[in-house]
Amino acid sequence: MNVTFKDDIKNNCMKMTIKIEKRKFVRDERVSLGWPQIKKLVSESYNPPSTHTLGPCLNPGQGIDNSDDQLREWNFELLPKFKQEETSVVIASAKKPSRRKTKKKTAAEK
Repeated sequence: MNVTFKDDIKNNCMKMTIKIEKRKFVRDERVSLGWPQIKKLVSESYNPPSTHTLGPCLNPGQGIDNSDDQLREWNFELLPKFKQEETSVVIASAKKPSRRKTKKKTAAEK
């Protein structure tokens, strides 16, 4: 059984790949892994990058066994530890000149 972990920090995800070779004889041990075993395997042998923490699995419903040669992938979300601050730019609008060329006459001026 080969287990590989690949971090994709740009897309904030981690891919775990497991490859199991087919058992040749019936007397060989049967290996079957479901979600509880996968979860335990990840928690024991994976260390996330220092800038991220491991999030939930995006496809936990699959399993793998050695009845055939199989290759399976599980995708986990990587959550950034430090959220990047969003910078917002406020554009100050200049006062527009009045379209009226002459001032309104007030009652006192009439």
